[in-house]
Amino acid sequence: MSLGPPFDHSGEKTRLILGGVACVALMFLIGIALLLADRSLGSYVTVRLLVTQPGALHTGARVLAGGEQIGEVVAIRGQKASRAGLQATPLASCTSDKSQGVEVELRVLSDYAERVYQNSTFLPINPTLLTEAQLEIGPPENGAAPGLPIAQLGPQERLRGTDPADLDQLLRRVYLSVELALQQARDLSPQWTELQAALGGLSQHLSQSVDTAALLRTQVQLVATLHGLEQLAQKVSAAGVQSTVTELQALAKEALPLLRTVTQLQKQAAVLQERASELQAAFGPQQQRQLKAVMQQLQASLQAGQKLQGDVLFLLRQVDTGQGTLGGLLQDRQIFDELKDSARILKTESWRLIVKPRRGSEAKPK
Repeated sequence: MSLGPPFDHSGEKTRLILGGVACVALMFLIGIALLLADRSLGSYVTVRLLVTQPGALHTGARVLAGGEQIGEVVAIRGQKASRAGLQATPLASCTSDKSQGVEVELRVLSDYAERVYQNSTFLPINPTLLTEAQLEIGPPENGAAPGLPIAQLGPQERLRGTDPADLDQLLRRVYLSVELALQQARDLSPQWTELQAALGGLSQHLSQSVDTAALLRTQVQLVATLHGLEQLAQKVSAAGVQSTVTELQALAKEALPLLRTVTQLQKQAAVLQERASELQAAFGPQQQRQLKAVMQQLQASLQAGQKLQGDVLFLLRQVDTGQGTLGGLLQDRQIFDELKDSARILKTESWRLIVKPRRGSEAKPK
């Protein structure tokens, strides 16, 4: 007689089938959970960032590039450091200072590792107010050239990330601004009360002294005047009068040194004219005639010198072009060869100047 499971082996095949179905269903559910969790799968590259404070960034946050998920935040380590601990300049290598700040460890898929650089922008963002924070990777700031891809960085090298907006500081500044505005309003409250009383008295005085029709006409004319002033301001702006005024001011500023120079020249010209008048008064009629004759002679000498210079230049051009006897002599290449032969004969065969050899004979005397 069988006592049944689990005291005997009856129904073992059924139990094995049910266990296998349960394992397959469990694996299927785990795969669906991983897909729905929107986590990156596959080989990856680890990147470590340093920030002053992570803000709303948390472990498991998505890492995006151009709106596409390329990884996630694996861990956030360290405590919030003081604001003086790290510079606010993003994307700087922080390998020299590893004791301050918060370290954010990222996991980026290897397929995208070559498109993420050492000086890329790592910026925590919140798409909306109620959604979880994400880490957006952008190009280098200010159009800088890309650095090394993160796949080529060392395992211990850390990069500088951009700090997220600090809402605490924003709210604190807003609170201080509101407090300052309220304090100034309290300080100006007596003057404001006096102004209100003065305006009330003025309104009452106008209502008593001016009739309603005149007051309405004044308001209409005031509105028309304001409208005309707005149109005039628009026309002046469209005509570029403001830039013209600026240019005229710059021109006047640059013209000041020129005006000073012209003033000095005028003073020097006046002094020169005065000295010339004194010199003319110092010379008598006879000295002036002599000075005039000397100047005429000097002018004639200059003209003769210029004429002589022109003649010399003409002769030089004639010689250079081979014209005339001297020019032909200088241009004749054969005569120099003959002069060289004559000099050689004078040195080696000077007897030929005294004894002429017979014609047809080239024999030398012994």
